[in-house]
This record gives sequence, structure tokens and C-alpha cells, in this order.
Amino acid sequence: MNAIGIFLGIIVAAVAIYLVIKPLIANEPQAEDYAALQEDVLEREKESVFTALAEIEFDYQMGKLSEEDYNFLQQKYKRQAVDILKVEEEDLGIFKHEERALEQQVEAELEAELERELAEIRKSIKKSG
Repeated sequence: MNAIGIFLGIIVAAVAIYLVIKPLIANEPQAEDYAALQEDVLEREKESVFTALAEIEFDYQMGKLSEEDYNFLQQKYKRQAVDILKVEEEDLGIFKHEERALEQQVEAELEAELERELAEIRKSIKKSG
């Protein structure tokens, strides 16, 4: 085999390896993707639980469920609903905490900028006076 053939073979192999590895590297899930996925799963669970509660109520009213089964299922799904709502509240609390921290950071930066500007004004007044 000549040198050109070996060189082309190496290039073809390198391109093939690149094409195989590129999707694995480029599509690494980001933290935002996980958060959005978790939020979506939680929303679907919430919808499912509340739908089940409505169906249980309807079936009981139609006489398809005994009172014992109705009470058991109501308690089961209400516990799940409470757990889901607690998770949502915790997530909202974390968001509000992050939002407050960001607001405080912005306020601190604005105050520092204002102090710098006031110091410059004071210097210019002392120089001219």
C-alpha cells in the first residue's frame, strides 16, 4: 500500500470515530434539562392523582365503590396529593430563595456603584474648591 492510501485510511477512520463520539459528547444533559424533566414528571403525577381522586368520587357517587373502598382509596390518593404539593412548595421556596439572593446581590452592586460615583463627585468638588 502506498502512503496516500494509508493517509486516506487514517482520515476515514478519524472521521468515523468523530461521528460516533460527537453525539455522545454534544448531548450531555444540562442541569436545566433535569429540572425541566423533574418538573414535567411532577406535573404529570399531580394530574394523575387528581384525576384518580375525581374518578373515585364519581364511582362512589354512582354506587360502584363501597364506602370502605372509597375511604381507603381517598386516603391513599390524598396522601400522594399532599406529598406532591409539598414537593412543589419546596421547589417554589427554593426558587424564591434564589430570587431573593439575586435581588440582594443586585442591590449590593447598585449601592457599591453609587458609593463609587459619590466618591468621584466628592473628589472633583475638593479639586475645584
